[in-house]
Amino acid sequence: MDSSDEDRRTRRKKRELEQNHQKTLQPKMAELVEIKGRLKSNLASISELESELEATNTIIRSKIDREIRAKKIINEISEVLHEERKQLELIKQEKEKERRERSKMKQVLRMRRHTLKTLQATLQAVKIESEAFNVSAAEALGYINNSTIHNRNVELTAEEYFALTEKAKEETTLAEWRVSLFLKQKLAAEVNRNLVLSRLKELKRKKSKEKEETEDGDIIKEVEEEQIPVRVEARAKVTDNSNQKLGTKKRRSRNGKKVGKKKTPSILIQVRRFLMRSIMRLFR
Repeated sequence: MDSSDEDRRTRRKKRELEQNHQKTLQPKMAELVEIKGRLKSNLASISELESELEATNTIIRSKIDREIRAKKIINEISEVLHEERKQLELIKQEKEKERRERSKMKQVLRMRRHTLKTLQATLQAVKIESEAFNVSAAEALGYINNSTIHNRNVELTAEEYFALTEKAKEETTLAEWRVSLFLKQKLAAEVNRNLVLSRLKELKRKKSKEKEETEDGDIIKEVEEEQIPVRVEARAKVTDNSNQKLGTKKRRSRNGKKVGKKKTPSILIQVRRFLMRSIMRLFR
């Protein structure tokens, strides 16, 4: 009896303990289930956040790459712009240099034109002087021819003959010096003019503005046209003087007879022929 009662009490205590344990364990189990649910939710959130982080990192790397490429392109463009600025500056300097040289050439050309006009005036003066001398020689020859009609022989003393000869030589030397000086001046002026014209033509080919090309072309054309009338007039004048002197020489040959040992007209003829040759050389 006692042992069976003891067993019943023991079993009852076990049931009570199990019930108490179940009562105590149920909240813990519910809490554990809740924690597991929250953990699963957190793991899903973590995976989503990791995916978002990876996408963000990818975007950041892409932006960094684009920024690097953009900086590289900007640097290349900056280098190209720098080179273009340098080239533009060189072109500006070259144009400025050409403009200054063109302006200088125009000034030189104007000076040469002024010098050329001065030489043309000198040439005109020489022509007038030679014409006056020819007229004087013709008048003197006329007087001599008139005198030979009445007196075929002209007698001169040695002193008169040598004095007249020396005077003719002095006049001849002076005329040669004047002609030589003028020829040198004329040659130098033509050389300088041709040099300036050639340089202006070279600059004309390089110019890009049509207005400047027309202006320089008009200047060159004007300078060249100024030379044509003077040369034509000079050559025509020399031709007329040659024909006039040739006619005078023929009349001289018809009227000329032996007048003695020393003839004054022969000296005048020599001077006249020399002037004729000098003027012909001047206008060649």
